Amino acid sequence: MKESFNVSSHDPKKMNFLTSEQALADYAVLIKHIKSSIPGSSQSKVIAFGGSYGGMLAAWFRMKYPNVVQGSLAASAPIWTFRKDADCDAFDRTVTGTFRKSSSTCVDNIKALWKTLNTTASQTGGLAKLSEMFHLCKPLKSADDVTTLKNWIVSALVYLAMVDYPYPSKFLAPLPAWPVKETCRPILTPLNGDNLIIGMAKAMNVFYNYTGSTSCFDIGSGDIPNLGISGWDYQSCTEMVAPSCSNGKTDMFEKSAWDFKEYTNGCLKNWKVKPDINWIETQYWGKNLSAASNIIFSNGLLDPWSSGGVLKSQSDSVVAILIPNGAHHLDLRGSNKADPADVIVMFFTTEYFCSLTCTLGWVDSYSVICDDCTGSWGTVAFETKKLSQPLQRDILNLESEEPVRVSSESRIKHADEEEDEYDIKCGDPPTMHCGHYNGSSHAMGQTWHLQCDPGCHLVGTGEITCLGVPDPFHHVAIWDSFQGMSKCEKNPINTIRSPPYLTNSGTEKEIQVQETETEDSVCLQPKKVGPCRGKLPRFYFNSKTKICEQFNYGGCKHNDNNFKTEEDCKDKCISN
Repeated sequence: MKESFNVSSHDPKKMNFLTSEQALADYAVLIKHIKSSIPGSSQSKVIAFGGSYGGMLAAWFRMKYPNVVQGSLAASAPIWTFRKDADCDAFDRTVTGTFRKSSSTCVDNIKALWKTLNTTASQTGGLAKLSEMFHLCKPLKSADDVTTLKNWIVSALVYLAMVDYPYPSKFLAPLPAWPVKETCRPILTPLNGDNLIIGMAKAMNVFYNYTGSTSCFDIGSGDIPNLGISGWDYQSCTEMVAPSCSNGKTDMFEKSAWDFKEYTNGCLKNWKVKPDINWIETQYWGKNLSAASNIIFSNGLLDPWSSGGVLKSQSDSVVAILIPNGAHHLDLRGSNKADPADVIVMFFTTEYFCSLTCTLGWVDSYSVICDDCTGSWGTVAFETKKLSQPLQRDILNLESEEPVRVSSESRIKHADEEEDEYDIKCGDPPTMHCGHYNGSSHAMGQTWHLQCDPGCHLVGTGEITCLGVPDPFHHVAIWDSFQGMSKCEKNPINTIRSPPYLTNSGTEKEIQVQETETEDSVCLQPKKVGPCRGKLPRFYFNSKTKICEQFNYGGCKHNDNNFKTEEDCKDKCISN
């Protein structure tokens, strides 16, 4: 531990300590030390967080040291990239897909660039011409130099896809919002010949010179200062071997085959080490995660590394969450007003993660790791919109992709005013009161059973609510003292599905309304069946007692005998 944490370990001569196993062992020892030396922490539960390499470590930490960490959040963790039989062109296909989202013409131009570079380089004066067009510090002098230029361009394209954030960032380099879109601007129309090269040279300025402070480019430096590429290069030559290739058809890159022998020779030359392409699969179980538990894998689908990530839930407690408009571990970055809708609801703040870990039963109560006991219920992820919704966060207006920020009090009022606009069908009666968790929650059949502390006051469903909340998909339920719900039928679109840990199993069946509706009379007994029974006070006219009585209303449509105040009920049903 001393050597791997010591500053001197950054010396290339100490690179042999740079292994995932050593990192995990160090963290295990560190956590043990903290829990033994800080009063009151010996029984504390630990949750591992990480993104990218840190995300892989977080996942592997839970797998290798389940006695040390209760669970892990692994963001943008491509743990399935490092396999001998991995799809070697998946990474480049994903980069291409991210660029294609901005412009298909941009992709076509990039695809045509490589042949254009080769043609120009082979002409008399071509190398000097390319050097001038790309503003290189050192002129190109050989075919190997042209290869270096191509690699320089490829690196920029890959990194741009990785950090295609919706706001300006400085993660790898100073970049504008949606940098892929900005990179494509100079090549948005079909180009060829010199015009294509000039356009591509301008495009490279987005990644390499967005500040305008660079007068020329040193394409041979081979490092991005903020990335620490030398460490990664070493590990990729020892344990983390990622097969890589491109075919120039399903991706926008020059055709390149995966040659493990050539790769090995490069590692021997640069680091005097020989890669073990089977080690990660041997050490960390490969694609068989059946014995793993309590791991969340989140992946932004703009991120090329998602191609090697866990994109489907493996069990009820090894869960995959997808963010279509998310780049490399965007969910671990701070909130920003420019975030798209499917990212807004995925931020892993303490409140969010505490909600989720408690929902999955990873920790015994909020007090273990959370001091914000607001009663957040957890998340619901929808594969159609790829949304994951923390139920005490924002209600989304999906058309504008902007959150409606409201307090719990105004949220009830908001939902109350809008409930009749939505066609909501309901199922069986509630099972119990719940909200703040102590222990686990799980789906059984088509009904949620939740273990709760006394005094719980918030609840939601794992599938879809019957509350008429002002949201096109009805996927948020927040009410003070609201009762538990079960068996809510999906809306007519019938395309929203939740991940295994939040979905009601079995086939949804339409529940017939038990009361007869008479539209020409507003003074009928209100519906009192189904999950649409809340703690929102309403009044109905009791035809037997001839008085207006209060009931708990949850937002079911077509509840004619339903008045916001007792006075309204009396005026309509008694005064006449």
